[in-house]
Amino acid sequence: MKPATLGLAFSDFREGQLEVAGQIAGSQKEFFILQAPPGSGKSMVAMTTSRLAQEIAPEPESWRTIITVATKQLQSQYVRDFNIPQMFGRGNFLCAKSDERTTCDYGLCQVKRGCTREEKWFTCHYHRQKKQVAKARECVLNIAYFLYESNYVGEFRGADLLVLDEGHLLENMVSQFVGISFYRSVFQRLRLAFPEVKTVGDVVTWAEDCELLVEAKLMAINGRIERSQYPDEVDVRAVTRLEQIHKSLNTIQAEVAKDPEMWALYSQLESFEVKPILVSSYSHKVVFEKAKKKLIMSATILDPEEYAFNIGIPKGSYEWVDIPSTFEPNNRPVNYWPVAKVSGKTLQDSLQKVASAIDQVAAVFPEEKGVIHTVSYGLTKLLVENCSCSDRFIHHLRRTRDDAIRDFMATSEPAILISPSVTIGLDLPGDAGRFLIVAKLQFPDLSDPIVQAKMHLSNKWYAWQTACALVQSTGRIVRTEEDYGTSVILDQNLTWFSRKYSNLLPVWWKEAFYVLKNGISSIKIATGQATLVSIGEEYATVR
Repeated sequence: MKPATLGLAFSDFREGQLEVAGQIAGSQKEFFILQAPPGSGKSMVAMTTSRLAQEIAPEPESWRTIITVATKQLQSQYVRDFNIPQMFGRGNFLCAKSDERTTCDYGLCQVKRGCTREEKWFTCHYHRQKKQVAKARECVLNIAYFLYESNYVGEFRGADLLVLDEGHLLENMVSQFVGISFYRSVFQRLRLAFPEVKTVGDVVTWAEDCELLVEAKLMAINGRIERSQYPDEVDVRAVTRLEQIHKSLNTIQAEVAKDPEMWALYSQLESFEVKPILVSSYSHKVVFEKAKKKLIMSATILDPEEYAFNIGIPKGSYEWVDIPSTFEPNNRPVNYWPVAKVSGKTLQDSLQKVASAIDQVAAVFPEEKGVIHTVSYGLTKLLVENCSCSDRFIHHLRRTRDDAIRDFMATSEPAILISPSVTIGLDLPGDAGRFLIVAKLQFPDLSDPIVQAKMHLSNKWYAWQTACALVQSTGRIVRTEEDYGTSVILDQNLTWFSRKYSNLLPVWWKEAFYVLKNGISSIKIATGQATLVSIGEEYATVR
């Protein structure tokens, strides 16, 4: 069978794609967990599964597949490769009845009398597009938008197949969705007192007292809106914010108050947030019950039992497949050059060593584009200031990440994208990325109360998170079987981590792993000819 038979605009399937898609489509399990290396074509597997499942469905004409992703880059990739409709949140659409600056999240439809039903479905840009996408057999949504719409609005429920791409992020996305945040600036605008809370118990007590005040304000503003001929935009924003606060207060009393010890408090001067320690208690209600069958995909499931436990998938309800890499290891070498132990305590001592190593790696690739993973903005700033090759850097210290990525992708110069937040969702195929540097391993923050609680509940969770981040970060380059690129890891912490948790690192990743015993002179460089060379005359000849 060719992809065109299923209406997919590709010349052929990669090795294993059609077979795995057929296995998923025919599986009787509620969940199917797929681990496949970066660049192996997980999106093609998802779309092929959807098309095959439709063919064997009792009522194919009513079939619906919803694909969720965590990043704009991956969402754009689905639209570009498969021409399926996508949907965004209200904040991406201008309100047709307000001024040219007001988006639909603060539009008149948010209040009573704001918009008629006809205006919503025939005039409003947001509702018109949502109506079309909701009827489509296949669509792609951001996971945050899907969670909100399916739980609070009612749209995008009842799909036959729910594809959860970037599945390693699902635990965090559910935690963010269920979590409840309050901001001092919002309370000040609404003339409400912002509380000082030190424990989750304080939050529960405050929520009980605050609810009556919020209800009284809502009643007053809604009354003013009903009496006016043209609702004031300030009142519309106030109602929207008050209703969000009211909903959050109800959640605190309904969920947090039941077991405060299973929630964590993050308190800062200008805001505070409560989040569940275990999302397994909420994932079925907020995600899994929204569709009949769930396909979870990622390059870094790593341990299916640990993953299923953390996310709340019952034992025996899932099928698991781990696809090996079909990419030649010599086209994707991962070099480990342990120049320094990089941590908060040792950063000042290790900074010059890391900066020097980055300069040396960059010098090996003077005409190629690359990426540097830094974990934090602080380390990014220090490297920008201390690396001699920083004139090649594109960063987002003073602009948005999307702008930096856009400039990097557009330039033909040998630029280097340096960022703390491009370890996922960024594809750098071909000449867009020929080398990659991991300046520091990304360990979970030990000061985080949820991290502390999770480590107490599972001795694998901390290591699993670290291994996920490492494998994901090195997967940003080499996106096809013909592609090639070279990765270099500089953080000495990988020595003890790999010895203790080697079992968490995928076989396909370890088969391309090299320890550099003689520094930069022994670096293994991919040439695209399924051969490796080191720097010097041999490398110069190949170039």
